[in-house]
Amino acid sequence: MKASHVPGPDPEGCSPNLFRECSIKMTCFFALSMILTLLVFDRGVASSLIDTRIDVVGDGQSGTSLQCCVVVNNARYLMNSGGFHIGHWGFVVVDIFRKLAAPQPRPGACHVILRDAVASRRRMRKLYNIARRSDYLRASSKMFKSMSGVSLDFSTSPSGFSCSETWLIRTDAAIWAHEWVNFSSYKASELAARDSFGCRDESTEDVLIYNRRGSRNIRNDVEVTEFLSRHYGLHAKVLFPDQLSPEEQICEMTKRRKIIITPHGGQQGSLIFKRAGVTVVVISPEEALLECYRFFAHEQDLWYHIRGNVSWACDGHCSKSIGAWKNDAD
Repeated sequence: MKASHVPGPDPEGCSPNLFRECSIKMTCFFALSMILTLLVFDRGVASSLIDTRIDVVGDGQSGTSLQCCVVVNNARYLMNSGGFHIGHWGFVVVDIFRKLAAPQPRPGACHVILRDAVASRRRMRKLYNIARRSDYLRASSKMFKSMSGVSLDFSTSPSGFSCSETWLIRTDAAIWAHEWVNFSSYKASELAARDSFGCRDESTEDVLIYNRRGSRNIRNDVEVTEFLSRHYGLHAKVLFPDQLSPEEQICEMTKRRKIIITPHGGQQGSLIFKRAGVTVVVISPEEALLECYRFFAHEQDLWYHIRGNVSWACDGHCSKSIGAWKNDAD
């Protein structure tokens, strides 16, 4: 399986922490000038919270309308060059799932507040607008409500808005999950997809190769489908996220299949809605084994990683294994 990877910064922030020196001074000067240019054109007071003050009130305090609040720190990661970032939104959603899994009555709705200590007010307003217009956010929020019974509200905060101390959920769009979600208290994703979008969970193929365009794609996906058919009798099909609507992307995750094969990338954000029991195989670039979405799956589900010509099957973090990073062999 040939994974194509264009070197550069990893948009999911999951790359190994490598320190590089600028061997050519002109490169460093150019990079510095670009940073200064961006700072000049993106001036504005850096806002840790845009137009919203968070008042946290104890639930025993009377006379106050208390709300469930989801405070998303480092919210700038929810926006990329293509608009709304599905992968980093997945980090947020899986964390909310984990923190609402306790067996107690859940709130009917949670107000989502985006915060960032670096981004300017202008960028944060742009992010809010992108989020509100995102078809994927609407579709994933509808799935979240169907599975949990909780609505995620991105509307402007009303006056006198106060957050319940009990239902104050703090999460971070830059940090991927490191713990399993207890999905036992939630509706199964295939049932939620059927109720929300009319998805049918039958599948005519055994394997979905969920490829992507640009960097980190599987170049020989057709060859892989032929190999699986010839040697294992498995029928596979190839799909790209840009061929599907957000609803269809989620529906594909809930179908009855044996395996989903996908390169590392933001499209894995939809794996939070994957049907339990479906095995995942993630193709990482040669430089490092990347597993930002490892804990999106159910704990008992099989999950494999391939980096170059080496593969792993791990109970926890495969990236902690010897050989997971290219320089381990050096």
